[in-house]
Amino acid sequence: STLLEIIRDMYESEALKPVMPYDPNALLGQRFADALKDGRPEAVRELACKWSISPDLTDAEIESRVEQAIWTSTLVLAGTGKPGRKPRLDFFLMHLLTSALFLPTLTRAIRKVEDKARVLRAYASTFMLIMLIRGRPRIDAELLMSYEAAPLPPSLKVKGAKEEKSTNPWLPLVHSALHAPESHVSKSIRALYYAAQRYGETEPGKMVGAFDENGKEVLKGAGKLDGTIFVRAAGILMDALGWVGHGEAEGNWDRSALGWGDAWKNTD
Repeated sequence: STLLEIIRDMYESEALKPVMPYDPNALLGQRFADALKDGRPEAVRELACKWSISPDLTDAEIESRVEQAIWTSTLVLAGTGKPGRKPRLDFFLMHLLTSALFLPTLTRAIRKVEDKARVLRAYASTFMLIMLIRGRPRIDAELLMSYEAAPLPPSLKVKGAKEEKSTNPWLPLVHSALHAPESHVSKSIRALYYAAQRYGETEPGKMVGAFDENGKEVLKGAGKLDGTIFVRAAGILMDALGWVGHGEAEGNWDRSALGWGDAWKNTD
């Protein structure tokens, strides 16, 4: 199984349903305590073991799993909003992306293949646990692909200006991230920029794990995903957290645990 298939299986798992009812005031420690009850740890471990990780992985297989982690963490961060609603980026889901950035370095530095496999399996388990404490948010691939593929700060969006179309979107993205008061903004843009450099030319349908062994989309819209998801995610991130390098006010990470439907009630 690919990591995206495992996330799909997590969505379908009765054992891995979010703890109900939704408590908007629950502290992080309480959410962890709740998530570790009623057989959920065993279900998480069982799914993590499906990530086709064995002690005899080849370098190419390890690289494929690292790539899956980067794509899937981007989807979970930037593709779990609601159509027609203001985009929200969860502070804890964000760490799945920023930590995935270190997998290429770690898997190259670790000598024993079995230890590399152990790190990857631990990442998969942590991935699902974090999703649980955020209410098991659903990936909407089509929503992420609907975001701007060449994001620009409002100050550069001059209607009809020819230079708008020719501007490299990463220049204002990186510039603004460097001036962001909150350090996780620059960390996230760094991870997305790395991903764009490695996988940004990926064509629709070529993402590792987009289709299952029967040729069916693992998640609705997965076959349309391409390498632009990283710059699209970066644009939404700056829209939510503020293009402070271009005069906008600083925004905030979402901490509502947006996987629960009730977290979206009475909001924009």
